[in-house]
Amino acid sequence: MAILADVAPYSREYNTYRQIVGKEAEGNTELEIEYEKILNRVKQTRESVIKMTDRHFTAPIDEISGTIEEATPHGISLKEYPGRIFQFSSVSTSAADMSARILGEHQVSPSCRTTKTSRARARPRTIL
Repeated sequence: MAILADVAPYSREYNTYRQIVGKEAEGNTELEIEYEKILNRVKQTRESVIKMTDRHFTAPIDEISGTIEEATPHGISLKEYPGRIFQFSSVSTSAADMSARILGEHQVSPSCRTTKTSRARARPRTIL
């Protein structure tokens, strides 16, 4: 149980052995003390883990805009903020995501042709 408490405190096996050792510890003071120490260690481990709901940021964010001078895997530099590289954390910055956002903001038509543009079609000719 002690080993599982350190390496797999969320496992089914840990819970199984926790119940077995808990029953065996009843009436044995030395074993009860050791059992409680292990339970406290697991409790501290579980409390130290950040829960998924607590990972979301609720603080207000600063939004900046500018002209992209350079975009690299290390970040984006803007002409309006020389010498600074802006990095994104937990935000997808793939070219496809950026394009989709820009297209959505400017409501650009998915078609690149204008109404005046027409397609030329070749007609098959018969040579005699």
